[in-house]
Amino acid sequence: MGRFTVASLSQIGELACTGQSLTPSIPGPNGQGSPAANATQVLLDLFTVGFSTLEAAAVDDDCFILSQEAADYGDLDNDPNLVAKSTASLQGPGLADPADGYSRTYCFSGTYLEPGKKYYLCFPPKPVRCDVNSDSCSNTGVYQGGDAISPIGHAMAATTQFVAKFTG
Repeated sequence: MGRFTVASLSQIGELACTGQSLTPSIPGPNGQGSPAANATQVLLDLFTVGFSTLEAAAVDDDCFILSQEAADYGDLDNDPNLVAKSTASLQGPGLADPADGYSRTYCFSGTYLEPGKKYYLCFPPKPVRCDVNSDSCSNTGVYQGGDAISPIGHAMAATTQFVAKFTG
């Protein structure tokens, strides 16, 4: 089983977000590698999201993976589409430039996903200011496999600055 990443590191601003949707088989502008040709499942190891401020990077320790958009962002632990919850998280330096910005990495244990399916990675309901690249402002560096999730739970025409590391 090989390792691959799904990533979008471009940033043109900030938006209040509650998560990011992604499709494991779509690498994004900064992704590397891809799932094995015959893979029916891939293992999510880490998901990291970028922030401009230390306060935003201090977002809650939990990240929830859902197979569909959340019905109630206030109760993600009991969402019927819950696939997994992060097992740990840690704050770190910025993604594109470690000296400029901050990040939070969420760790997952034994979380298998289907490569061609879209998943919704959600933080708890309090929106945070994420570094983003907007479809309406630029068509370069925008991730085509998902969108940032707005505070009211709808996909936005933007992509957070993120890296997802997989095995598969």
